[in-house]
Amino acid sequence: MVNYDNTASNISTKKLFYITCSAILGLSHEKIELLETITGVYPDENETLISMYNYFLYQAYVIDILLNLSTLELEPEEEFWDLDVVKGYETYIFNIVFNRPPITENINEFFMCVLMKKKYDAEAKNNLLIKKLTVLLKELNKFYDENNLDYDKCQLIFLHAIQLLSLTCLTTLK
Repeated sequence: MVNYDNTASNISTKKLFYITCSAILGLSHEKIELLETITGVYPDENETLISMYNYFLYQAYVIDILLNLSTLELEPEEEFWDLDVVKGYETYIFNIVFNRPPITENINEFFMCVLMKKKYDAEAKNNLLIKKLTVLLKELNKFYDENNLDYDKCQLIFLHAIQLLSLTCLTTLK
């Protein structure tokens, strides 16, 4: 028993784990490649079960957020997702470094105007981009509150989900 080599057993376990997690996500090979390209998270050649778990967990977070965000609606006749919303998230939410997440009750159009360095007036109150970004920031904070992740990681997961949504948005608009 001292000289027992469990390499074959370890490889089989990793292979079974990879196949099981891939099946749970239910993505085609092309979609997995797209997800890896957007997130920059690839499986490692020297994977451990923990690193494989983290790889699939990150993908699952992105897919979950993508599905939640794809159903957002502000006004019934108004499409929520457009290129301005994607750029706005990257510019005004993702690139702003918070020492801690803003308190959800304080997130409103006024707060978003402060982030965007815009004057809060009647025009800002009716600005759809400001309203949409306010909803996104509330969703980001909700995700942060529900998970035990760093705020930076939550912002990154949201960015990757939004980037995937933008690909869908751009292809359907053309």
